[in-house]
Amino acid sequence: MNDSTLIRNNTELTLQQLWGTVVASAIGTRNSVLTAAVLAEASKHLSDAAIEAAKAAAAIMGMNNIYYRFQHLSSNEEYARLPARLRMNVLRSHGVEPLDFELWSLAVSAINGCGKCVDSHEKVVRDKGAAEELIAAVDVTLHGNGVFSRWVASASPGASVESYLPCGVCKAPASGRCCIFAGDETAAPSILTILQSLPDGVKERSFIEVESEMDIPLCTRELETDICWLSRDAGRHPVGHLLTNAITSIPNLRSNDIG
Repeated sequence: MNDSTLIRNNTELTLQQLWGTVVASAIGTRNSVLTAAVLAEASKHLSDAAIEAAKAAAAIMGMNNIYYRFQHLSSNEEYARLPARLRMNVLRSHGVEPLDFELWSLAVSAINGCGKCVDSHEKVVRDKGAAEELIAAVDVTLHGNGVFSRWVASASPGASVESYLPCGVCKAPASGRCCIFAGDETAAPSILTILQSLPDGVKERSFIEVESEMDIPLCTRELETDICWLSRDAGRHPVGHLLTNAITSIPNLRSNDIG
């Protein structure tokens, strides 16, 4: 779900900024499986030079973050007065737009938890003309022609919107009724919240459609209920098709039987 919201539907960053950030961040996690998967996908969107620059950003910040985080954590201020003596030639030879390289460095610094480096690179990014919205973007995922989608399409800068927690809008029904819950991955948090708060005696059936089996959250194993997960198999089925078929195939379905 985060891959869909933050990467596939991203509109704030250029393609190079986006995938360079993904590459640098994956390397910064030090997870070899994630890094290999990201590099394979990034090669479809980035030039070889940009990929090498993103790798360089991750490498150099892995070095700097440790050094400057030590300075920040140590109560001995004398360390900050000593020369770093760290070789950082790549800062002048990475070959990509300076703003992009700074964004990647900022992302890795956040992963490594170096407050001093985060402040430093965030300031450079803003000095180069990037607004806070670019640095910490809020994404809205649009689905079809719903009420909220239409509002977003016509909204102008400065428009406000109110949001509610899932349990505040979708309340569990009274005891003794049969409930059917159905939705795609964007509705999954609401459905899971309700399932955890259902009163005793309520019968339920739940259908949640997701992009692939990888999107099924592990936390659902702790729920004392069976959820029918419907995988679109990475786009082989259109959105909503499996969900509609599952609901309409329920035998003896009558509206006055369900909530």
